[in-house]
Amino acid sequence: MADETNGSTGSASRAQSAIQQTPPPPKPVTKVAIRWLPVDLPEHVFWRSVETALPWFDLQQVGAVVQKECQVLRELNSDSEAVRSNVEATGNTEPETTPDEGAARLGESEAECDPQPPLEPVGDDAQPLSLGATMTTMVDVYESGNLSRLDSEPYWRAFIPGKQHQSRAKPADPSRAFILFATPAEVDHFYRHYHGHVFSKNGSISRAVVELAAFQHVPWSIGTSAGDMLSGTINEDPDFIAFLATDADALAGAKATAGDGVAAAGAKPLSHVSYAAAASSSSTNGGPEGAKETTTPLINYLRELKG
Repeated sequence: MADETNGSTGSASRAQSAIQQTPPPPKPVTKVAIRWLPVDLPEHVFWRSVETALPWFDLQQVGAVVQKECQVLRELNSDSEAVRSNVEATGNTEPETTPDEGAARLGESEAECDPQPPLEPVGDDAQPLSLGATMTTMVDVYESGNLSRLDSEPYWRAFIPGKQHQSRAKPADPSRAFILFATPAEVDHFYRHYHGHVFSKNGSISRAVVELAAFQHVPWSIGTSAGDMLSGTINEDPDFIAFLATDADALAGAKATAGDGVAAAGAKPLSHVSYAAAASSSSTNGGPEGAKETTTPLINYLRELKG
């Protein structure tokens, strides 16, 4: 009976240890990438095409394209040409500002479509304040109740426009987009309804390719990942403990040596041998003849490792 009890206890403990050693299940892959989109595809056109492929698509929540005032980068080439023409005509190094450009630089600017207070000129003869290489413009935005769910956790979306290079030898970078869903079922539904979607313009046809993203993190989930397991455990590291023990022994030997050497002169024993003390000692003694060999516990420890 005792053997059976011990055997059952041992098997239970082994099963419990096996359960504890079992790694956690992998996180489901729910972030998809939509690639090979047209290089000049507007963002609002893309999101309008995506809406019908969402698992929760509702015909009553179909949105519309609206215009919003946003802050965008100003073309630097046009500014340089304006400065050059102004210098040649009047000799003035300041570019001429039209009323429309002054209003764009001064008016109600928005950073990421958020209103900000306007900039006010200072003084009687003050010129309109410039916002740098930016300008305020109207952009088309597609707003829809079906897409609003992608703007809050656990969903996420992003669109990266393509780039057409000036050199014909370098191929254009197609536009791409990323969408994070909540469940693999939603990913499967979106793949079956959007993979191979056709974009046609001036006889050019592009087919969207939906695939699982290689990098599954999103900006709001990067900070929630597990930290370094060794953070704050240096005092428990065996190598660091051995180094502290060697450092203590070397410091005790240095104190004893310094006390014997300067006791006759009535000087105070050294409490610690540092790099600064070694450098000052070498410079004070004035050369290799009067220089004394001064080491630190760290140098002694490294010498022991190499020896």
